[in-house]
Amino acid sequence: MGAGSDYVADSLNMDPDALSAQTSEVDTYDFYAMRADGTAGFFCDVVDPAAAGTPSMTAEEYVQQVSAMMQVMDGLTVTAEDPVETTLGPLSGVQLNMTTVAEEVDLTTAMSYFVSEKDGYLLVYFLSANSQEGLNEVIDLIEQIDGTQA
Repeated sequence: MGAGSDYVADSLNMDPDALSAQTSEVDTYDFYAMRADGTAGFFCDVVDPAAAGTPSMTAEEYVQQVSAMMQVMDGLTVTAEDPVETTLGPLSGVQLNMTTVAEEVDLTTAMSYFVSEKDGYLLVYFLSANSQEGLNEVIDLIEQIDGTQA
């Protein structure tokens, strides 16, 4: 997680502390994988809406908040699709696809958030790459994993 945050902070000239996960009671990162050159990555975040003070938050509300947050970040141009109900491997949930462009550092990122509700928690899968083709490859890889969240 730290290496990914450091890469993003350096790439966008941001304060690394602004990206640190200080919400240990709300978020638990199950895994985070990133290519060494930072061109693609994915993670799974288990979010406890009750601990965040929003016990009835749905998967769709979560992705809408992510989209709204990204839209107001300084230095980013964000293009977001409408969230859609979909499946990822064995899970059903809501998917939000977006592209961000940080023009100052010439960095384009294609992203996909997939959020599934399970036992009062939100399972958040975040996939990203520096191109849409790269993102499609990451999504294809994840979809090959079957039955791991049963």
